[in-house]
Amino acid sequence: MASTEQVGAAAQADGDTPPVPSRPTLDGSSAGTWPDAIAVLVGLATDVLRVLAGVAPVGVDPTKLDPQRVADAAPSLGLLRAFLQDYADGLKPVDTDERARSAAAVLRSILEVLLDRPILLPGEAEREPPADDELPTLCETGVALTRGDESDHRWTIRNLTDHELPLAALDGTTWLLPAYGCRTLDRDPHVELFLRGELARGELEVGAPQEVEEPEWGTLGGILIGVVFGAFVVGGIWGVWAWIGAAVVAVGVVTGFLLVSKGAWFDPVRGFLSEVPGRVLQFLSFLFVLAIGVALPAAVIVFGADLRDELRAVWDGEADAAEYLTIVCRAMQLVLISIASLLPALLYYQFDRDRLSTLRQKFVHQIFRLDASMTTRGAIDAKYGQLIDEIYGPERTGRFRKLLPGRRAPILVATLLIMLGWLLVMLNPDVGLITSESEIAELFQPRHTAPAFAFLGAYFFTAFALLRGYVRRDLRPKSYSDISVRIITVVILAWVLELLLVDDSESLLVFAFIAGIVPQAALNFIREVWQRTFRKLAGSRPDDSILRALADALPLTDLEGIDLYDRTRLSSEGVTNIEALAHHDLVELMLQTRIPVPRLIDWTDQAVLHLHFNEVDRKKLKSYGIRTASDLLQTRDCAEARDELDAFLALLDGNADATKPPRMQVILDAISDEEWIASLRHWHEHDVRPCETATPPTEPAPAANVQSTAPV
Repeated sequence: MASTEQVGAAAQADGDTPPVPSRPTLDGSSAGTWPDAIAVLVGLATDVLRVLAGVAPVGVDPTKLDPQRVADAAPSLGLLRAFLQDYADGLKPVDTDERARSAAAVLRSILEVLLDRPILLPGEAEREPPADDELPTLCETGVALTRGDESDHRWTIRNLTDHELPLAALDGTTWLLPAYGCRTLDRDPHVELFLRGELARGELEVGAPQEVEEPEWGTLGGILIGVVFGAFVVGGIWGVWAWIGAAVVAVGVVTGFLLVSKGAWFDPVRGFLSEVPGRVLQFLSFLFVLAIGVALPAAVIVFGADLRDELRAVWDGEADAAEYLTIVCRAMQLVLISIASLLPALLYYQFDRDRLSTLRQKFVHQIFRLDASMTTRGAIDAKYGQLIDEIYGPERTGRFRKLLPGRRAPILVATLLIMLGWLLVMLNPDVGLITSESEIAELFQPRHTAPAFAFLGAYFFTAFALLRGYVRRDLRPKSYSDISVRIITVVILAWVLELLLVDDSESLLVFAFIAGIVPQAALNFIREVWQRTFRKLAGSRPDDSILRALADALPLTDLEGIDLYDRTRLSSEGVTNIEALAHHDLVELMLQTRIPVPRLIDWTDQAVLHLHFNEVDRKKLKSYGIRTASDLLQTRDCAEARDELDAFLALLDGNADATKPPRMQVILDAISDEEWIASLRHWHEHDVRPCETATPPTEPAPAANVQSTAPV
């Protein structure tokens, strides 16, 4: 056995060992306390396990270790190392923890056998190391000391990156944690794996098992017994009201008890209770919607059609057949108006929302693919966390967290306007007592006015738009603000159209209906009428500024895949044309809309190309299969790899002046400066096949030397 040494990463017995980074010695002024001593022991244990894993150690000579003895002691070393790590980091006090000092002594003895040299702890002047044959007993003792730190719960380890993460295990193997993946272990993962490097880089999240604290059921039972006894005593005075008060108090006590109780067992209960205020407001707003859609139309029909005498006769049983038929038909009319008025709001109240945690997880996956600077979940939370909270609300746990933030007032206003519109269309107050089938049909005929048919067109469009939002789970209160604005706008346009088409009523009604679906069509018509009128009156060309104001410049429907409903949804987020889409906040669109992200990416990619090429050039590029800016840049890269760049750059020039730079090159330089082009290319990066070179290598390239992640 070698003479006693002061062991640390800097204390090497032999001069032939290469210099290594220093670590404090056990008897030095910096290591004269138990926390410093445990830190040195943990460091030495880590070095020994590094040797077993095939990783270069910091302060241990691997040539002086017996591989078999190290393999035998590795499980105990891992357990003791994990158990003492918090003490080494200063997270737990060691001066008053006898168990920690005992574990440190056992770890010291195991290291002495493996390193073949004595190690002094604080307060020791000399020491006789244990014999080699004592190693099995020491390992069993070390395992026994750490067993009390285990629990019946399972640990979790989660990958916070978008790529597969290799983890070095203590036994030399490599664990592969898939992207966004999670694994569970029966004990602390620090015992099995080297994780300090990944944890320092924010690539991993280790979920420690939570100790479930049993609630103080005795305290709760005593309070409830007291409440019941008090109800018995007071019951002789107040009677049933005493029991009602006792029930209210009991419910309040149980609710408060569950809210303040600790432990994971109450997390679902707290999650449900946290949703109660929002669900109560949701229910109250639903009652208001029912009142608007049923009670108000009923009152308007009764008083507007003057049905009070008929209702009184039916109530008294003195009505004749015509009065009964009139009331039945008016009731059918009320049902139709109520269903039509309530349908948009009912779609919102009954559709199944995704859990907000699911929405957050989807967004994280998409940002990893879009933003090249985002490498960990922590980076995403730092950059986009506030934006996510503004849209989805603060992150909470619990299976009941499904209510999106937002006021319900737009739903009430939209329902009120829809109800008024249907009354405008279907009230028919001039229809009196109904005695024949023709009068029944007349009762359900819409009014032949431009505002009525414009409203029908707006409702037709709204119904399909809400159905699409229902399927996408994209119904929000803000969507109903668009409905209100559309209804008011198309009614105003109908009034204007009545002035322009006064002599052609049938065309007026049809065009008013179309204007309700596509208000821009009415504006284009007004622009054409303005051109003709101005030429007749002034005999010259009309003012171009007015025409440009009425024109629909760069409409979104010019892009492939965008229809009227997608255009309306994007308009609600402030994206009204192609230029706005190319320069809008793409991340905000991903959060605000439920439009599939690949489609948003493709539309933005098309918009960038659309802004830089005229229609003739776009058609020529489309003939070559180039439809987006990313396609253009990828094609340029492939042409350069095949030594065909000059031919590619001359694609649009034809007989261009050789003294000027190719037009394609100038446009490519401009596109490369677009705000979102780097993100768009990063999104497509994993789908793009490598470009074939003009002269492939004659010898295969050597295989990359892939190493597992080295622990820090």
